[in-house]
Amino acid sequence: MQGPGAKALADPSQYPRLESYVKDIVGRFAKDDRILGWDLWNEPDNNNGSSYPDNSQARFDQVAALLPRVFDWARSADPSQPLTSGIWHHDHWENLEGLNAVEKTQLTQSDVISFHDYSWPELFEARAKSWKCTAVP
Repeated sequence: MQGPGAKALADPSQYPRLESYVKDIVGRFAKDDRILGWDLWNEPDNNNGSSYPDNSQARFDQVAALLPRVFDWARSADPSQPLTSGIWHHDHWENLEGLNAVEKTQLTQSDVISFHDYSWPELFEARAKSWKCTAVP
């Protein structure tokens, strides 16, 4: 199940509650060496079928507007651990101009890039050999 749920995402009056949740959780464990990193929002632009049956532009716009705030809320807790948001599609992230607003936020705000690849291992290996490992501006 993805969070926030569709109703909370569509209702800006819920954002203070979401802010409090992020700040409370990250703040409570901000210096805990058992925490290796914070995946603040897993695949935020994935409608995940049943979680967000309305795969509309409005929903995407809500995610694109909220994700940077989530990073800001987490950073305000001054965690010692890196922040990330799992990106899940496209192979070439070095050119920000070709990416959507959510992906741009994920790549420019994450301290470490985390990603998911749902292809066969052989395809992943072949693509990975072509990647350039450089810092995103």
